[in-house]
Amino acid sequence: GDMYTAVGLAVLGQSGVRHLYNEHNYYAHPFVGNNLPFLIPLVDEFATLGWKAQGDARIVASGSLFGWAAPERVEPHGGIVLVSSLPQVRAPEINACYGEAGAVNVPRYFAFVEAFLSSLGDDTLGELIVRAYPTAYPRTLQAWDFKYRLATSLARVKEVNDSEGGAKALIGGARLVILDYFSTSSIESLSVDTPTVILWNPDTRYLLDQYRDFFAPLQRAGICQHDPAAAARFIEQIKSDPQRWWREPGTKAAREEFLSANFGKPSVLMRRILEIAGESA
Repeated sequence: GDMYTAVGLAVLGQSGVRHLYNEHNYYAHPFVGNNLPFLIPLVDEFATLGWKAQGDARIVASGSLFGWAAPERVEPHGGIVLVSSLPQVRAPEINACYGEAGAVNVPRYFAFVEAFLSSLGDDTLGELIVRAYPTAYPRTLQAWDFKYRLATSLARVKEVNDSEGGAKALIGGARLVILDYFSTSSIESLSVDTPTVILWNPDTRYLLDQYRDFFAPLQRAGICQHDPAAAARFIEQIKSDPQRWWREPGTKAAREEFLSANFGKPSVLMRRILEIAGESA
């Protein structure tokens, strides 16, 4: 999306330089209005996080070199962590990937979160750590003040954490992670094998017809929840021992099915980079 980078890549392309683009650390392709149809024609090879596509040779199922887990050993804190989205005043794009942004979606986002929090018991709220975006971001991205807008609900939680860094440690040390954020953190939590519940609001994050079953494996096991009150009831059922639910054969199979279809190993991307380097030598 940067003009100067695009011009630079065009000049390099005229000199025979090949552009391998590694997908950003979130899944955009299932959502209505995603920008991949505009991005992919600009590159020579689009290396996905692992999902496969038909009909375009430039799209290659790959992996990521991003460090999904915290680099150091994480001390378990045993709490319940809710990772929140960043409700921006203006949607960066007319794109269902930004289901918490814009004049229409922001009220729907807050209503969903409030319905979820209000359905949780006092004991659960009393040990809930809400991971909000670091305080610097709302100013630069013209976002709503999350803590102000949800002040009544957040007054009942254990802690609101909006410090710089620390999200990986919170996720890695939690006994249960809840996310309404569909970017890096959702893949992070699933990939490090932490008991995870993803809150998907179908009224703001619309799926393309060909991907209407994208979340089906996760929904089947309760990992993905689309109703805030039902999600809260589910949390109350599993919160005492999330690992027991997480290790059940059906839950384990659902997680593995989803990751197998959409998330590749870092070695796949590294091998492709080395192949291209060898071809160019």
